[in-house]
Amino acid sequence: MNDREKLLDNVAKLEDTENLGEFHQFDSFYKTDTGVRLKLRRIDNREQYQLISYERPDSEDAKLSSYFITHLPDAKSAADLHNCLTHSLGIKNEVRKKRLVWIYKSTRIHIDTVENLEEFMELEVVLAPDQTIEAGNQLAAEIMKKLGIESKDLISGAYADHLKN
Repeated sequence: MNDREKLLDNVAKLEDTENLGEFHQFDSFYKTDTGVRLKLRRIDNREQYQLISYERPDSEDAKLSSYFITHLPDAKSAADLHNCLTHSLGIKNEVRKKRLVWIYKSTRIHIDTVENLEEFMELEVVLAPDQTIEAGNQLAAEIMKKLGIESKDLISGAYADHLKN
């Protein structure tokens, strides 16, 4: 993302967009041998805790992601689970970020400031059960155009893949 202020202005120009605010996220990625990513997310400023398992290709273009989210009741449960997963699987990497979130149509727009990396923008188009991947890709392309994002700006993988271990 080259110009954060321009991007924020473009997001503000989208009609019928809901601003969900800022999230301070701390993700611990665990070592897995299956190709599926497993992370424990702690959202510090909202006291939310989630175990997230997801699988998606490491390509620069739009990618289909399948995921499962388990919501944890409190910080103690999250800490206990983190200790158990760290003991059994080990930590692959940890990512701290501040995330600004908007909802536009069926898409979550994230503007992320990632500690020890830089700033990024991410689109998550949530497909309806009857919606095709092509329709999701068209919506993502439409939003990228409105936001001034070009295909050369896309990266592959997760933030954790770009951090030095």
